[in-house]
Amino acid sequence: MEGITQDMEQDSKPTLNDKRSRTAPIIIERQYLTIKEVSVLTGLAVGTLYNMVSKRQIPHRKLGRLVKFERYELDKWLKNRSVKVCRSRAA
Repeated sequence: MEGITQDMEQDSKPTLNDKRSRTAPIIIERQYLTIKEVSVLTGLAVGTLYNMVSKRQIPHRKLGRLVKFERYELDKWLKNRSVKVCRSRAA
């Protein structure tokens, strides 16, 4: 019996919890983000984001009661919000 269990253990497929099977973390690029994910991405508090949503200051979608943010629109919005640096001349 021991030989059979050893063979079964060797033939078993690696699982997600098996550290030997992981070579790199899996990153899933989703089109829509949750408010918590946007909070982490932008560094803004969840409450601040809800405030901005209610004032329509940030691009978002409402799916029933859920607030979702489209990744492309959010990236575009963040890019447009950047402040250009002015270099001062030394006198």
